[in-house]
Amino acid sequence: MDLQTQYEFDKGVDAVFAMFTDDEYQRQKLVDAGHRNVEVLECGPTADGASIRIVSRRTVAVEVPGVLKRVLPATNTVTQTDQWDAEPQDGARVGTWTVDIKGVPIHLSGSMRLEAGTSEKTGKPVKTKSIETIDGVVKASLPLVGGKLEKLAYGNFMDATAQEQDFSYRWLAGKV
Repeated sequence: MDLQTQYEFDKGVDAVFAMFTDDEYQRQKLVDAGHRNVEVLECGPTADGASIRIVSRRTVAVEVPGVLKRVLPATNTVTQTDQWDAEPQDGARVGTWTVDIKGVPIHLSGSMRLEAGTSEKTGKPVKTKSIETIDGVVKASLPLVGGKLEKLAYGNFMDATAQEQDFSYRWLAGKV
């Protein structure tokens, strides 16, 4: 199942990227979402300097529908890895993301892009706005109930990214 979402910020790419790569931001957005045992395991340049890697782990409670209760626990350990190129490409920041849910036969991964927003009047890029685009795929490897698991993961992904965006807007406005 394909995933896609897009968010606009009233801050430029540099300010939003600085937020994304701030370990306290990473920690607080997960706490704000109600997750427990939040750890930011990595948040910075990789050893070779080619990318910026952010790895977080947390315990997440999930409302599991009836048919999936046999295969999916109500709380899960989730590890997310975001990896951004160290240098912008044509002014945009690009990266990849993966989500691993311990003991659950599902894979979530995709790409991220953070680029300058455009002026409503001219349609040209402006330095005071930015757009984050997240694309991905969710794939379950369970016979019979895999589609239901994918739909659950899709819904949780969309809810989580919307919550993260709400937190991000508050963070950038200094209201956190």
